[in-house]
Amino acid sequence: MLQQFRGSCNEDTRFSNAEGRSDNEDTSSSNAEGYFGDEDACSSNVEVCSSNEDMRSSIVEGQSSNEDTRSSDAKARFDNEDTCSSNAEGRSGNEDVLQQCND
Repeated sequence: MLQQFRGSCNEDTRFSNAEGRSDNEDTSSSNAEGYFGDEDACSSNVEVCSSNEDMRSSIVEGQSSNEDTRSSDAKARFDNEDTCSSNAEGRSGNEDVLQQCND
């Protein structure tokens, strides 16, 4: 008779453990809400990334402006080639002087 009573007490503690499990399930659902909060933080990080991409695009624009200065450097090189060709003309003039000396 006493053993049956103890057995019923043990069953009662099992039921209370089951209630404890349901409480744990409630906390896990609140943890899920915490995850949603983290997702919101992630979305704000995405906004930061998009602003970083905007900065990168401005850096790319800066590179294109550097390329423009390179093209102007190329024009300067053409000018230097023109002076080289005029120097070649000067040499031909000197050759004419040499020919006059030889004559």
